[in-house]
Amino acid sequence: MREQLQAKIEAYADALDELKTTPSAPGFLGCLLARDSLESALSQLDNSILDVTLRVVALDKHLRAHADTLADLPDMPAWRQVVKPADSAWWWHLERTLEPTNVAWDTLLTTIAGVLFTLALSTGLEVTQRFLTAGGDFTAYLLATVQALFAAITGGSFTRPGHELLSRIWQRLGIRHRLRHGAFTVLALALFAFVAGLRLSLPAFARWYNARGVAQMQVGQATSAMHNFQRAIGLAPDFAQAHYNLGNSYENLLEYDKAITEYRIAVHAEARLDAAYNNLGRLLIIHAHDYPLAVLTLRQGLVNAQDNEARYAIQKNLGWANVASGQYNLAIEPLRRAISLYGDRGAPHCLLAQAHEGLEDNMAALSDWELCLAYVDLYDPYENGWAALARQRLEAQLGGKP
Repeated sequence: MREQLQAKIEAYADALDELKTTPSAPGFLGCLLARDSLESALSQLDNSILDVTLRVVALDKHLRAHADTLADLPDMPAWRQVVKPADSAWWWHLERTLEPTNVAWDTLLTTIAGVLFTLALSTGLEVTQRFLTAGGDFTAYLLATVQALFAAITGGSFTRPGHELLSRIWQRLGIRHRLRHGAFTVLALALFAFVAGLRLSLPAFARWYNARGVAQMQVGQATSAMHNFQRAIGLAPDFAQAHYNLGNSYENLLEYDKAITEYRIAVHAEARLDAAYNNLGRLLIIHAHDYPLAVLTLRQGLVNAQDNEARYAIQKNLGWANVASGQYNLAIEPLRRAISLYGDRGAPHCLLAQAHEGLEDNMAALSDWELCLAYVDLYDPYENGWAALARQRLEAQLGGKP
Protein backbone atom coordinates (compact mmCIF):
# COMPACT_ATOMS: atom_id res chain seq x y z
CA MET A 1 0.00 0.00 0.00
CA ARG A 2 2.83 2.38 0.89
CA GLU A 3 4.51 1.69 -2.47
CA GLN A 4 1.28 2.39 -4.36
CA LEU A 5 0.82 5.63 -2.43
CA GLN A 6 4.37 6.73 -3.20
CA ALA A 7 3.81 5.94 -6.88
CA LYS A 8 0.68 8.11 -6.97
CA ILE A 9 2.51 10.94 -5.17
CA GLU A 10 5.29 10.74 -7.75
CA ALA A 11 2.76 10.71 -10.60
CA TYR A 12 1.15 13.82 -9.11
CA ALA A 13 4.57 15.48 -8.73
CA ASP A 14 5.53 14.60 -12.32
CA ALA A 15 2.29 16.12 -13.61
CA LEU A 16 3.02 19.33 -11.71
CA ASP A 17 6.59 19.42 -13.06
CA GLU A 18 5.29 19.06 -16.59
CA LEU A 19 3.09 22.12 -16.06
CA LYS A 20 6.17 24.15 -15.18
CA THR A 21 7.85 23.39 -18.51
CA THR A 22 4.97 22.95 -20.98
CA PRO A 23 1.68 24.16 -19.51
CA SER A 24 -1.29 22.97 -21.55
CA ALA A 25 -4.95 22.08 -21.12
CA PRO A 26 -4.26 18.31 -21.31
CA GLY A 27 -1.46 18.77 -18.80
CA PHE A 28 -3.79 20.50 -16.32
CA LEU A 29 -6.41 17.77 -16.76
CA GLY A 30 -3.79 15.08 -16.15
CA CYS A 31 -2.66 16.91 -13.01
CA LEU A 32 -6.22 17.09 -11.64
CA LEU A 33 -6.83 13.42 -12.39
CA ALA A 34 -3.54 12.54 -10.73
CA ARG A 35 -4.72 14.43 -7.63
CA ASP A 36 -7.98 12.45 -7.74
CA SER A 37 -6.04 9.21 -7.83
CA LEU A 38 -3.82 10.36 -4.95
CA GLU A 39 -6.86 11.36 -2.89
CA SER A 40 -8.33 7.88 -3.41
CA ALA A 41 -5.13 6.29 -2.11
CA LEU A 42 -4.95 8.66 0.85
CA SER A 43 -8.51 7.82 1.86
CA GLN A 44 -7.51 4.14 2.25
CA LEU A 45 -4.86 4.91 4.90
CA ASP A 46 -5.79 4.06 8.46
CA ASN A 47 -3.78 6.93 9.88
CA SER A 48 -1.90 9.88 8.50
CA ILE A 49 1.81 9.53 7.78
CA LEU A 50 3.87 12.62 8.55
CA ASP A 51 6.23 12.54 5.59
CA VAL A 52 3.39 11.77 3.18
CA THR A 53 1.27 14.57 4.58
CA LEU A 54 4.09 17.09 4.31
CA ARG A 55 4.85 16.01 0.73
CA VAL A 56 1.21 16.21 -0.40
CA VAL A 57 0.73 19.63 1.25
CA ALA A 58 3.81 20.94 -0.57
CA LEU A 59 2.60 19.59 -3.88
CA ASP A 60 -0.90 21.01 -3.34
CA LYS A 61 0.69 24.40 -2.75
CA HIS A 62 2.18 24.23 -6.25
CA LEU A 63 -1.19 23.25 -7.70
CA ARG A 64 -2.90 26.20 -5.99
CA ALA A 65 -0.37 28.48 -7.67
CA HIS A 66 -2.10 27.60 -10.96
CA ALA A 67 -5.51 28.70 -9.71
CA ASP A 68 -5.61 31.73 -12.03
CA THR A 69 -4.81 29.64 -15.08
CA LEU A 70 -7.25 26.87 -14.23
CA ALA A 71 -10.01 29.42 -13.69
CA ASP A 72 -9.41 30.74 -17.20
CA LEU A 73 -9.41 27.35 -18.91
CA PRO A 74 -12.49 27.18 -21.17
CA ASP A 75 -12.58 23.34 -20.90
CA MET A 76 -12.87 23.28 -17.11
CA PRO A 77 -16.73 23.22 -16.97
CA ALA A 78 -16.80 20.32 -19.44
CA TRP A 79 -14.21 18.40 -17.40
CA ARG A 80 -16.20 18.86 -14.22
CA GLN A 81 -19.35 17.68 -15.96
CA VAL A 82 -17.66 14.44 -16.96
CA VAL A 83 -15.72 13.77 -13.74
CA LYS A 84 -18.46 15.06 -11.40
CA PRO A 85 -16.04 15.81 -8.52
CA ALA A 86 -17.29 16.18 -4.98
CA ASP A 87 -17.34 19.62 -3.37
CA SER A 88 -14.58 18.43 -1.06
CA ALA A 89 -12.32 17.94 -4.11
CA TRP A 90 -11.09 21.50 -3.86
CA TRP A 91 -8.62 21.11 -6.75
CA TRP A 92 -11.55 21.00 -9.17
CA HIS A 93 -12.86 24.30 -7.78
CA LEU A 94 -9.74 26.40 -7.43
CA GLU A 95 -11.58 29.48 -8.75
CA ARG A 96 -13.34 29.61 -5.37
CA THR A 97 -9.99 30.45 -3.77
CA LEU A 98 -9.52 33.54 -5.94
CA GLU A 99 -10.42 37.03 -4.86
CA PRO A 100 -13.96 37.99 -5.90
CA THR A 101 -14.30 40.12 -9.05
CA ASN A 102 -16.72 42.86 -10.05
CA VAL A 103 -18.60 41.31 -12.97
CA ALA A 104 -20.02 44.61 -14.25
CA TRP A 105 -16.61 46.28 -14.13
CA ASP A 106 -14.93 43.34 -15.88
CA THR A 107 -17.59 43.40 -18.60
CA LEU A 108 -17.02 47.11 -19.13
CA LEU A 109 -13.25 46.62 -19.36
CA THR A 110 -13.68 43.76 -21.82
CA THR A 111 -15.97 45.90 -23.98
CA ILE A 112 -13.48 48.78 -23.97
CA ALA A 113 -10.67 46.39 -24.85
CA GLY A 114 -12.71 44.99 -27.73
CA VAL A 115 -13.37 48.47 -29.14
CA LEU A 116 -9.71 49.45 -28.80
CA PHE A 117 -8.58 46.25 -30.45
CA THR A 118 -11.01 46.73 -33.37
CA LEU A 119 -9.82 50.32 -33.89
CA ALA A 120 -6.20 49.25 -33.65
CA LEU A 121 -6.72 46.43 -36.13
CA SER A 122 -8.45 48.61 -38.73
CA THR A 123 -5.91 51.41 -38.35
CA GLY A 124 -3.05 48.93 -38.42
CA LEU A 125 -4.30 47.43 -41.67
CA GLU A 126 -4.43 50.90 -43.23
CA VAL A 127 -0.91 51.73 -42.04
CA THR A 128 0.47 48.41 -43.29
CA GLN A 129 -1.18 48.82 -46.70
CA ARG A 130 0.32 52.29 -47.04
CA PHE A 131 3.79 51.04 -46.18
CA LEU A 132 3.51 48.26 -48.72
CA THR A 133 1.85 50.36 -51.46
CA ALA A 134 4.97 50.92 -53.55
CA GLY A 135 6.75 47.71 -52.59
CA GLY A 136 8.01 46.97 -49.12
CA ASP A 137 11.47 47.54 -47.78
CA PHE A 138 13.05 46.48 -44.49
CA THR A 139 11.34 49.28 -42.55
CA ALA A 140 7.92 48.41 -43.97
CA TYR A 141 8.27 44.69 -43.25
CA LEU A 142 9.61 45.31 -39.74
CA LEU A 143 6.70 47.58 -38.81
CA ALA A 144 4.19 45.20 -40.39
CA THR A 145 5.68 42.29 -38.42
CA VAL A 146 5.57 44.18 -35.12
CA GLN A 147 1.96 45.15 -35.73
CA ALA A 148 1.04 41.58 -36.66
CA LEU A 149 2.65 40.14 -33.53
CA PHE A 150 1.02 42.70 -31.27
CA ALA A 151 -2.37 42.14 -32.90
CA ALA A 152 -1.96 38.36 -32.67
CA ILE A 153 -1.24 38.52 -28.94
CA THR A 154 -4.10 40.89 -28.19
CA GLY A 155 -6.65 39.59 -30.65
CA GLY A 156 -5.75 35.98 -29.97
CA SER A 157 -7.18 36.32 -26.48
CA PHE A 158 -10.64 36.08 -28.08
CA THR A 159 -9.83 32.51 -29.23
CA ARG A 160 -9.23 29.46 -27.08
CA PRO A 161 -5.50 29.01 -27.88
CA GLY A 162 -4.94 32.73 -27.54
CA HIS A 163 -6.84 32.82 -24.27
CA GLU A 164 -4.69 30.02 -22.88
CA LEU A 165 -1.49 31.70 -24.09
CA LEU A 166 -2.47 35.00 -22.54
CA SER A 167 -3.38 33.27 -19.30
CA ARG A 168 0.11 31.75 -19.13
CA ILE A 169 1.64 35.15 -19.82
CA TRP A 170 -0.39 36.74 -17.02
CA GLN A 171 0.67 33.94 -14.69
CA ARG A 172 4.35 34.35 -15.53
CA LEU A 173 4.04 38.09 -14.98
CA GLY A 174 2.41 37.49 -11.61
CA ILE A 175 -0.83 39.30 -12.52
CA ARG A 176 -3.68 38.04 -10.34
CA HIS A 177 -6.93 36.81 -11.84
CA ARG A 178 -9.04 39.74 -10.69
CA LEU A 179 -6.65 42.18 -12.39
CA ARG A 180 -6.49 40.41 -15.74
CA HIS A 181 -9.43 42.17 -17.39
CA GLY A 182 -7.73 45.45 -16.59
CA ALA A 183 -4.39 44.15 -17.83
CA PHE A 184 -5.98 43.04 -21.09
CA THR A 185 -7.53 46.48 -21.52
CA VAL A 186 -4.14 48.09 -20.94
CA LEU A 187 -2.63 45.76 -23.55
CA ALA A 188 -5.33 46.70 -26.07
CA LEU A 189 -4.77 50.38 -25.25
CA ALA A 190 -1.03 49.94 -25.80
CA LEU A 191 -1.68 48.34 -29.18
CA PHE A 192 -4.03 51.15 -30.18
CA ALA A 193 -1.55 53.80 -29.01
CA PHE A 194 1.25 52.11 -30.96
CA VAL A 195 -0.79 51.92 -34.16
CA ALA A 196 -2.21 55.43 -33.73
CA GLY A 197 1.31 56.72 -33.19
CA LEU A 198 2.40 55.06 -36.43
CA ARG A 199 -0.58 56.57 -38.21
CA LEU A 200 0.30 60.05 -36.98
CA SER A 201 3.94 59.48 -37.91
CA LEU A 202 3.21 58.70 -41.56
CA PRO A 203 4.09 62.25 -42.73
CA ALA A 204 7.43 61.99 -40.92
CA PHE A 205 8.14 58.62 -42.56
CA ALA A 206 7.13 60.12 -45.92
CA ARG A 207 9.60 63.00 -45.47
CA TRP A 208 12.32 60.47 -44.61
CA TYR A 209 11.64 58.40 -47.74
CA ASN A 210 11.56 61.57 -49.86
CA ALA A 211 14.89 62.78 -48.47
CA ARG A 212 16.35 59.34 -49.07
CA GLY A 213 15.14 59.47 -52.67
CA VAL A 214 16.68 62.91 -53.21
CA ALA A 215 20.03 61.65 -51.91
CA GLN A 216 19.85 58.67 -54.26
CA MET A 217 19.03 60.91 -57.22
CA GLN A 218 22.15 62.94 -56.50
CA VAL A 219 24.36 59.86 -56.85
CA GLY A 220 22.60 58.53 -59.93
CA GLN A 221 20.47 55.81 -58.30
CA ALA A 222 17.36 56.80 -60.26
CA THR A 223 15.37 53.58 -59.87
CA SER A 224 15.85 53.38 -56.11
CA ALA A 225 15.03 57.07 -55.81
CA MET A 226 11.75 56.62 -57.67
CA HIS A 227 10.78 53.74 -55.38
CA ASN A 228 11.37 55.93 -52.34
CA PHE A 229 9.34 58.79 -53.82
CA GLN A 230 6.52 56.32 -54.47
CA ARG A 231 6.74 55.05 -50.89
CA ALA A 232 6.59 58.63 -49.62
CA ILE A 233 3.46 59.23 -51.70
CA GLY A 234 1.94 55.96 -50.47
CA LEU A 235 2.35 57.14 -46.88
CA ALA A 236 1.28 60.74 -47.53
CA PRO A 237 -0.74 61.01 -50.78
CA ASP A 238 -0.85 64.84 -50.55
CA PHE A 239 2.92 65.22 -50.11
CA ALA A 240 3.56 67.74 -52.91
CA GLN A 241 7.35 67.62 -52.79
CA ALA A 242 7.39 63.84 -53.31
CA HIS A 243 5.00 64.17 -56.26
CA TYR A 244 7.26 66.86 -57.71
CA ASN A 245 10.37 64.72 -57.27
CA LEU A 246 8.66 61.70 -58.80
CA GLY A 247 7.50 63.88 -61.72
CA ASN A 248 11.06 65.10 -62.18
CA SER A 249 12.25 61.48 -62.23
CA TYR A 250 9.69 60.56 -64.88
CA GLU A 251 10.70 63.59 -66.93
CA ASN A 252 14.34 62.52 -66.83
CA LEU A 253 13.21 59.15 -68.20
CA LEU A 254 11.22 60.94 -70.93
CA GLU A 255 7.94 59.57 -69.51
CA TYR A 256 6.25 62.91 -69.99
CA ASP A 257 2.63 61.85 -69.46
CA LYS A 258 3.47 60.41 -66.04
CA ALA A 259 5.54 63.48 -65.23
CA ILE A 260 2.65 65.80 -66.12
CA THR A 261 0.33 63.79 -63.86
CA GLU A 262 2.72 64.06 -60.90
CA TYR A 263 3.33 67.78 -61.44
CA ARG A 264 -0.42 68.40 -61.57
CA ILE A 265 -0.92 66.59 -58.27
CA ALA A 266 1.94 68.60 -56.78
CA VAL A 267 0.49 72.00 -57.75
CA HIS A 268 -2.93 71.03 -56.43
CA ALA A 269 -1.46 69.81 -53.14
CA GLU A 270 0.86 72.77 -52.54
CA ALA A 271 0.16 76.17 -54.11
CA ARG A 272 3.60 77.57 -53.25
CA LEU A 273 5.61 74.86 -54.99
CA ASP A 274 6.69 77.12 -57.85
CA ALA A 275 9.05 74.55 -59.41
CA ALA A 276 6.09 72.23 -60.03
CA TYR A 277 4.18 75.00 -61.82
CA ASN A 278 7.22 75.79 -63.95
CA ASN A 279 7.92 72.18 -64.92
CA LEU A 280 4.27 71.48 -65.61
CA GLY A 281 4.02 74.57 -67.81
CA ARG A 282 7.16 73.61 -69.69
CA LEU A 283 5.91 70.08 -70.40
CA LEU A 284 2.55 71.43 -71.53
CA ILE A 285 4.53 73.44 -74.10
CA ILE A 286 7.03 70.89 -75.37
CA HIS A 287 5.02 67.67 -75.01
CA ALA A 288 1.29 68.31 -74.75
CA HIS A 289 1.37 71.45 -76.94
CA ASP A 290 -1.45 72.82 -74.81
CA TYR A 291 -0.30 76.43 -74.89
CA PRO A 292 -3.35 78.12 -73.28
CA LEU A 293 -3.17 75.75 -70.30
CA ALA A 294 0.58 76.27 -70.13
CA VAL A 295 0.08 80.05 -69.96
CA LEU A 296 -2.55 79.68 -67.23
CA THR A 297 -0.34 77.30 -65.22
CA LEU A 298 2.74 79.52 -65.49
CA ARG A 299 0.83 82.62 -64.46
CA GLN A 300 -0.39 80.80 -61.36
CA GLY A 301 3.15 79.74 -60.64
CA LEU A 302 4.44 83.28 -61.07
CA VAL A 303 2.13 84.47 -58.28
CA ASN A 304 3.74 81.91 -55.95
CA ALA A 305 7.35 82.27 -57.14
CA GLN A 306 9.69 82.33 -54.17
CA ASP A 307 12.92 83.73 -55.65
CA ASN A 308 14.48 85.26 -58.76
CA GLU A 309 15.53 81.89 -60.15
CA ALA A 310 11.92 80.72 -60.10
CA ARG A 311 10.67 84.03 -61.50
CA TYR A 312 13.19 83.86 -64.32
CA ALA A 313 12.27 80.29 -65.31
CA ILE A 314 8.53 80.97 -65.23
CA GLN A 315 8.80 84.25 -67.17
CA LYS A 316 10.98 82.59 -69.80
CA ASN A 317 8.55 79.67 -70.19
CA LEU A 318 5.58 82.04 -70.21
CA GLY A 319 7.19 83.86 -73.14
CA TRP A 320 7.92 80.51 -74.78
CA ALA A 321 4.26 79.43 -74.54
CA ASN A 322 3.13 82.68 -76.17
CA VAL A 323 5.72 82.40 -78.95
CA ALA A 324 4.71 78.79 -79.62
CA SER A 325 1.01 79.76 -79.81
CA GLY A 326 1.72 82.76 -82.11
CA GLN A 327 0.87 85.32 -79.42
CA TYR A 328 4.05 87.26 -80.15
CA ASN A 329 2.90 90.53 -78.64
CA LEU A 330 2.13 88.76 -75.33
CA ALA A 331 5.56 87.13 -75.30
CA ILE A 332 7.59 90.35 -75.28
CA GLU A 333 6.96 91.48 -71.70
CA PRO A 334 7.65 88.19 -69.82
CA LEU A 335 10.78 87.59 -71.90
CA ARG A 336 12.12 91.06 -71.13
CA ARG A 337 11.44 90.48 -67.45
CA ALA A 338 13.38 87.25 -67.63
CA ILE A 339 16.27 89.08 -69.29
CA SER A 340 16.16 91.78 -66.62
CA LEU A 341 16.74 89.06 -64.02
CA TYR A 342 19.46 87.11 -65.87
CA GLY A 343 20.56 88.84 -69.04
CA ASP A 344 23.45 86.48 -69.69
CA ARG A 345 21.26 83.48 -70.46
CA GLY A 346 20.51 82.63 -74.03
CA ALA A 347 16.98 81.16 -73.95
CA PRO A 348 14.99 84.39 -73.41
CA HIS A 349 17.04 86.18 -76.10
CA CYS A 350 16.38 83.33 -78.55
CA LEU A 351 12.66 83.40 -77.82
CA LEU A 352 12.53 87.20 -77.94
CA ALA A 353 14.16 87.11 -81.38
CA GLN A 354 11.42 84.74 -82.57
CA ALA A 355 8.75 87.02 -81.11
CA HIS A 356 10.22 90.05 -82.91
CA GLU A 357 10.34 88.08 -86.14
CA GLY A 358 6.70 87.19 -85.67
CA LEU A 359 5.95 90.88 -85.25
CA GLU A 360 8.10 91.62 -88.35
CA ASP A 361 10.57 93.71 -86.34
CA ASN A 362 13.64 92.30 -88.09
CA MET A 363 16.17 94.79 -86.71
CA ALA A 364 15.24 93.96 -83.10
CA ALA A 365 15.21 90.28 -84.01
CA LEU A 366 18.79 90.39 -85.34
CA SER A 367 20.04 92.03 -82.18
CA ASP A 368 18.37 89.33 -80.08
CA TRP A 369 19.72 86.58 -82.36
CA GLU A 370 23.25 87.87 -81.68
CA LEU A 371 22.64 87.74 -77.91
CA CYS A 372 21.02 84.33 -78.29
CA LEU A 373 24.12 82.97 -79.98
CA ALA A 374 26.40 84.66 -77.46
CA TYR A 375 24.75 83.22 -74.35
CA VAL A 376 23.09 80.01 -75.57
CA ASP A 377 23.56 76.76 -73.66
CA LEU A 378 24.54 74.26 -76.35
CA TYR A 379 23.95 71.34 -73.98
CA ASP A 380 20.25 72.15 -73.89
CA PRO A 381 18.58 70.54 -76.93
CA TYR A 382 16.06 73.35 -77.39
CA GLU A 383 18.62 76.12 -76.99
CA ASN A 384 20.95 74.26 -79.34
CA GLY A 385 18.20 74.28 -81.96
CA TRP A 386 17.59 77.98 -81.42
CA ALA A 387 21.35 78.59 -81.79
CA ALA A 388 21.29 76.91 -85.20
CA LEU A 389 18.36 79.15 -86.15
CA ALA A 390 20.29 82.18 -84.90
CA ARG A 391 23.27 81.28 -87.08
CA GLN A 392 21.02 80.92 -90.09
CA ARG A 393 19.48 84.33 -89.51
CA LEU A 394 22.81 86.05 -88.95
CA GLU A 395 24.49 84.36 -91.92
CA ALA A 396 21.56 85.40 -94.12
CA GLN A 397 21.98 88.99 -92.94
CA LEU A 398 25.72 88.98 -93.55
CA GLY A 399 25.21 87.44 -96.97
CA GLY A 400 22.87 90.22 -97.97
CA LYS A 401 19.85 87.95 -98.24
CA PRO A 402 16.39 89.32 -97.23
